Amino acid sequence: LTDIQSQAESCALRMQRINFGQGVVTVYEIDLDALKTRYQYHLFAYYDKDWLEFIIANRTGRGGIEHFDIIEGGVANDRVIDTVEAYIANMMPMDVALRELAKHQPNNQICITNQQVIDEKDAKDLKKKILNNTFDLNDFLKQLRTIKKLGRIKDILSLIPGLNKLPLDQIDEKQLVYVEAVLSSMTPKERKKPQIIDGSRKARIAKGSGTDAARVNAVLKQYESMKEMFKKVGDFAKRQNNGGTIGSNYTPPKDKNKKKKR
Repeated sequence: LTDIQSQAESCALRMQRINFGQGVVTVYEIDLDALKTRYQYHLFAYYDKDWLEFIIANRTGRGGIEHFDIIEGGVANDRVIDTVEAYIANMMPMDVALRELAKHQPNNQICITNQQVIDEKDAKDLKKKILNNTFDLNDFLKQLRTIKKLGRIKDILSLIPGLNKLPLDQIDEKQLVYVEAVLSSMTPKERKKPQIIDGSRKARIAKGSGTDAARVNAVLKQYESMKEMFKKVGDFAKRQNNGGTIGSNYTPPKDKNKKKKR
């Protein structure tokens, strides 16, 4: 992760050239200050001795990264890697290496090493989207890919008033294989705005997923039913709060102060 937009965009363009595909910048909203209070956090503000020893320990197998859940600071990128490798090879003394490193301003990147941090953020994001009725097919696909090992949807909805009104236990897990295939055959735009999926698009999606148009229609219908249920949950939660918002997780996503995933 990085909170520098130009850095995220530069990385996406570089990956696009390497993979001969589309470069993507995914935007996340992360309350880093709140996470610092619950997880082991460490900041490397400069390319200094502590940073250099930490990088070397991890590159040489002595470890270090496993002691933290979240690490923020500069990385050993193309600008400084020659200095790091020269020091590791005993070709450059510490004082000279530190002088060379001091010439560079650290890029601000955030490394999350604890899966629980990501799970917590994803859970809050999903809850917010459900309550705001902004849950789309991209979110649907993401949850399908995790529900098999985490049961994420049921876990998150258990925190939301009105859960007992949702017939989640009626979902046939065997059918989720076909649902995932159909969703995977859609473009991100189609998953974002399924109303643009016309007959020709359905035929393409069916062919790509190894199903048929009837299956595609069934998936879209299932999604609309889910959206309607989520809307009822959100409306119920609003009524419980006299029409007001429900904590920070109920506010619409903000455009400012977001982290960019590389």
